[in-house]
Amino acid sequence: MRSFSLLLALCILIGQFQACTTRNVNLVDRNHEAADALLLKAGASLDKDKPILVATIMDVADLTKTSRFGLITADMLAGRLAQQGYTVLEIKLDRENLYTLTGTGEMLLSNELRNLSASFGAQAVLIGTYAPAGEQVYVSAKLVRAKDSVIIAAEDYRLQGDDVASLIDPDLALRTSSWY
Repeated sequence: MRSFSLLLALCILIGQFQACTTRNVNLVDRNHEAADALLLKAGASLDKDKPILVATIMDVADLTKTSRFGLITADMLAGRLAQQGYTVLEIKLDRENLYTLTGTGEMLLSNELRNLSASFGAQAVLIGTYAPAGEQVYVSAKLVRAKDSVIIAAEDYRLQGDDVASLIDPDLALRTSSWY
């Protein structure tokens, strides 16, 4: 009986240890929570009847690249905005047209993007970056007012697990359009 109790305790301990080593987060749930947080923080500054453009979430180390992670994260954020009743536009635009870098390294929405946003009557653009770190990734998502590049809401969060790591493979980084 004592041997059985020790064996049972050992199995429980091993199970607890394995659960602590890699915890796969539910990407859908966490990205939906992030989109909800952005909408809550933006509050009355967003109008459900005016469109929001959504850009692919880009690799912070190289703003001309993304990955399967960046693509699916943007899809999930956009989908959640639509589920919450906001108008989300699918627009294809080359990555180079998304930002203008200032002399101090600040990113601003490019004039071309502001003009495009104005032509579609877009009130805001959802932009973001991610930074991989082992089996986790840090995501920074922002809702930026299209006409003047003012950040109206921001949400920073972390995702971890084997699923996340498998979606971010530097050898498979994609040079893609920033819009879908």
